[in-house]
Amino acid sequence: MDKARYPAILTVAALAAISTLYLNSLVAVPQRRPAEELVSDISASRYLDNVTYLASDEMKGRGDGTPELNRASEYIASRFQLWGLRPMGDNGTFFQSFEITTGADLGGHNDLQLNGDHLKLNDDFSPMLFSDSADVDAPLIFVGYGITAPELNYDDYAGVDAGGKVVVVLRQPSDGAAAAHFRRHAAFIDKAINAKQHGAKAIIFINYSGQPEQDVRKVAATEERSDLGIAAIYAKRDPLIAAFKAAG
Repeated sequence: MDKARYPAILTVAALAAISTLYLNSLVAVPQRRPAEELVSDISASRYLDNVTYLASDEMKGRGDGTPELNRASEYIASRFQLWGLRPMGDNGTFFQSFEITTGADLGGHNDLQLNGDHLKLNDDFSPMLFSDSADVDAPLIFVGYGITAPELNYDDYAGVDAGGKVVVVLRQPSDGAAAAHFRRHAAFIDKAINAKQHGAKAIIFINYSGQPEQDVRKVAATEERSDLGIAAIYAKRDPLIAAFKAAG
């Protein structure tokens, strides 16, 4: 997978200063002001100005590796310097480098067979961006939404032996209220990690009945993350169900 390094404002510093941000246009940093004076200048309107600026159309979403993200980071760093915060990042700066996955290229052999039937790559299925590279030959088992939520007294894996199997899970509940209830555990990555912790060798995500199918390539690339150590696939529901029925 292709990875890139980007600067990030230190979280601790951001938490320390978030209530006192006031953003104007990016200009040379003026002289530092006493803390008492800065505190006395705190206002809801200035706070809103900060958020409005960083979330404006001009910043174009501040995507990874974009000029707008760099502008935002440089601007916030200049505010931190103005407020007299101590830089704790790389080389005595307000920035800290980190690695993220910005894309992945499919290898030369990607195949999904169910009972001898080959599903079509990028039409019927697509590997998730965080999938492990693996050759898996194992029985399938359906585990509902693939959620384990002790605080909700809910576990789709209760009484299920997923060890050494390929688990098939629904992408999300069909009911809006249920979806909101399980939102904390509904991400693809969370379900993949949960499947791995239950001993599964692979996980296949499908939609619930009646939900319109989407481009499998787009869905599979919605959550960027490095290899999670488990083979993970997003597949269309109908081809998967058809293979099950063909097996009797």
